Amino acid sequence: METTNNQNAQPTTISGWLIYPLIVLMIQPLILVYKTFSDLASFKNMGLPYHVIILVGHIIYDVILFSLGGILVYLFFTRKRILPGIFIFFIFLVLVTIFFLFTIIRDNNMPIFQITICALTILPCFLFSKRTETTFVAEMNLNKPIDKALKPAEKFFEGFYAFLYKFRKIYFLFIIGLIDIFLLVGVILDKLDGRI
Repeated sequence: METTNNQNAQPTTISGWLIYPLIVLMIQPLILVYKTFSDLASFKNMGLPYHVIILVGHIIYDVILFSLGGILVYLFFTRKRILPGIFIFFIFLVLVTIFFLFTIIRDNNMPIFQITICALTILPCFLFSKRTETTFVAEMNLNKPIDKALKPAEKFFEGFYAFLYKFRKIYFLFIIGLIDIFLLVGVILDKLDGRI
């Protein structure tokens, strides 16, 4: 990574474009709870075995996203160096899930456009912002349970971020192309079903 990982560096304040990912992190749990309860109503119309399988999977996924969102908020406010890698991984997880739900399960209620725009605006905040380099410099504190639990994954996520940071221009074009492919596959599947 081109950043200077000075162990004694004091983190700068969370400001500028980093406010946008913070707002998304703060609103995400509320949206997740609302979406979960609104989806429960649609599950009632399915057959019983299918209903139970989808409902259990949906609840497990929502608990994972909610927990990960809480961890990201903690890492954001404590300005941990591991945050950019985990945050980008979180965005990948959401995009892959949306692609799966939209194309495989055919859930047309997914706000694909909104989430894609959100991802495309958050990723540059971490990959192109100099403020990210100076804000998220805090080391893991092994006296805190969350930090201790994340310590084994620290090298992976920091390496993941360093790789993306090094190839950020190519990666960003790749993500834009991948999202276009996801949307194109969804449109093609809709046309084949005669929905459009």
